[in-house]
Amino acid sequence: LLYTIKFEHIMVFFTKDEALHFCSHSLKITSTEEKLTGSPRTLLDEIATALHTHQLFQNLRLLSTLPSPRRPTLPEVKEDCLAGLGGLCYNLNLSAFFLLQGLGFKVSLAHASCNTSFLFPNNHVVVYVKDVVTPGDWFLVEVGCGFPTFAAVDLSFESESPVFVNSFLEYKFMKHDGKILRLHRKGCPIIRSGVKNPETDFYVDGWRRFYSAETDSTSDVGHFDSYFDCVWTDPRASPFHTAFRITGFPNKRAVVVTNHRVLMEDEEGELVATSELKGGDEVKEAVSRLFPGVPAQLVEQAWTSYENSQCK
Repeated sequence: LLYTIKFEHIMVFFTKDEALHFCSHSLKITSTEEKLTGSPRTLLDEIATALHTHQLFQNLRLLSTLPSPRRPTLPEVKEDCLAGLGGLCYNLNLSAFFLLQGLGFKVSLAHASCNTSFLFPNNHVVVYVKDVVTPGDWFLVEVGCGFPTFAAVDLSFESESPVFVNSFLEYKFMKHDGKILRLHRKGCPIIRSGVKNPETDFYVDGWRRFYSAETDSTSDVGHFDSYFDCVWTDPRASPFHTAFRITGFPNKRAVVVTNHRVLMEDEEGELVATSELKGGDEVKEAVSRLFPGVPAQLVEQAWTSYENSQCK
C-alpha cells in the first residue's frame, strides 16, 4: 500500500523548547531530549500514551458555542491543550501533530471518516509519522478518537496489524481498498448494543469498522479548515452536536461522563455504568469530581446546550 506525504510551510505551534517543556512538565515524560535522539520510537509511544492520560476527549467547547458553533482557532486549540482540556479529534490530533513537529518528527495529517451512528466523509483527522527509526517507516498516532490507542501503530504490516488491547477495547488496523481501516471488537459499544445500521456498518469476521483513513497526507493544516468548519456547524457530520461527553484515561483506565451516565473501567477491563445521573446538578457534580480541571462555567454552558438539543 503506497502513501504520499505533502509537506508545506505551516505556523509554529510549539517551538522545540516549548515541545520539550510540555513533554516533561505537562505529559510527565522523563529524558525527552535523550529519547528523541537515542530511542525515538519509545518516545513516540510514550507521547501517544501521555496524551491520553493527560488530555480529555470532550465536546464541551462545541456545545458551549451553540446555537452558532464554529471551529476553534489554532490559538484556542493550543490554549486548551496547555490546560489539559483537549477537545475533539481536531483539537487532540492537531495538538499531537504540532507537538511531534516541534520535537523534529516528520509528521503529516490525513483525512479519515468515522462510522459510528453517522456516515459523513472526512469528519476525522489522523496523524502519520514517517522515518522514525529507519527511512521509509510509517506510523499512525491516534489520540483524538475517544477510544484508547496507547502506542504509535506501525503501518508496515502487509494486510493487518496485530490485535491490540488497551483499556476496555480490543482493536486492530487493516489495509483495504487503498485505505487504513480501524476495526473494533471486544469493548465496542455499538457491537455491545446489538444495534444494526446497514448505512454505517461494515464488519470483517466480527470486527466492526470504526473509521477509514486516507493514505495520502499533508502538513498543510489549513487544508482541513473547510472540512472541520462543516463538522462543527453541520449536525449531520458528528453526533457531538446533541450529546454530552467527556472521556479521560487516568492511569490508562477509562472514565466517561456521557449524557446522564458515568461509565468507569472495572478491574476486569470492562467499561461499566457506575451511576445514573438524575439531572444537571448531578452531572455537574460528577464532572467536577472526576475531571476537576474542567471549568465549571464551561460545564454549565455545555450542559444547557445539551438539554436544549434534547427539546428539539
